[in-house]
Amino acid sequence: MYTTLYPLLGKNSPESHFDIRFEAQPQLDIPIHIHDFFEILFFTAGAGTHHIGRRSLAVGPGSLFFLRPYTLHRLQLQPGSRFFVLTFDQPYLQLPNHIDVMDSTGFDFRRYPMMALFLLQRYLEYRLDGAALPLARDLCELLRKEQAQPGLCSQEMMRSYLAIFLVGAYRRHEQTIENILNSGVCTVQGREAITRTFQWIQSGLGGKLTLEDAARQVFLSPTYLARILKRETGKTFLELVSEKRLEKSSEMLLYTALSVHEIARAVGFEDAGYFAKWFRRELGVTPSGYRSQKQD
Repeated sequence: MYTTLYPLLGKNSPESHFDIRFEAQPQLDIPIHIHDFFEILFFTAGAGTHHIGRRSLAVGPGSLFFLRPYTLHRLQLQPGSRFFVLTFDQPYLQLPNHIDVMDSTGFDFRRYPMMALFLLQRYLEYRLDGAALPLARDLCELLRKEQAQPGLCSQEMMRSYLAIFLVGAYRRHEQTIENILNSGVCTVQGREAITRTFQWIQSGLGGKLTLEDAARQVFLSPTYLARILKRETGKTFLELVSEKRLEKSSEMLLYTALSVHEIARAVGFEDAGYFAKWFRRELGVTPSGYRSQKQD
């Protein structure tokens, strides 16, 4: 099992900012991967499991998944599964440039409610049923038709269809979303502390990182920091550090010519052999094997 980094919108031209396709006969086991765009998966038939980070969610008719950029995920499907795939970048959503869609802890959900679908995917299981299901399917077909046969103001039409799709999904789960937002999951102190913790982890991947040192950086007790990290991200401090080291080392293997030993040191491993064993345990392939697979 290994990670694939898919570039923005795959095979589309650099000018593309939106794509939609229908997978009538999909690959049944899509390996764990990440990509640098937003992705919506809308299932019209089938069954299976969608692994998002460390969560495993059931797939069925009406299942919806809202994936923000750089989300690790894997699909394991049963024969007969069919689904729409919608992909787009941040400019397509026409959000202000200063908006950080990667930081759920500091996001203004009240001002940009539809983005809650992506940023709260870690907490929720989205599913459409009843009249909402055929409506969503019809909107996807309208998007496909407009993309295949563009006409006057096609981009505006497609953005409108996408907006209706997102609003419909939000309304279907509005009460659940509101309950999460009102539950205190994202307190101001928690958001600021978590943001600073993430920044500290990212800047110190080459050294020793401990919960105690992180807590000192954000002026909290280790116990309280551990609690809000788990509450907000669903992960422990060590799991977050490991995830960041895995992301960083994977990127360096793909995009630099540094040796495995140099990369190991850059992400906090003095022993390259231990780094290789850890990397293989996490992704099922050695660092050298990972690099070779991507270069083939």
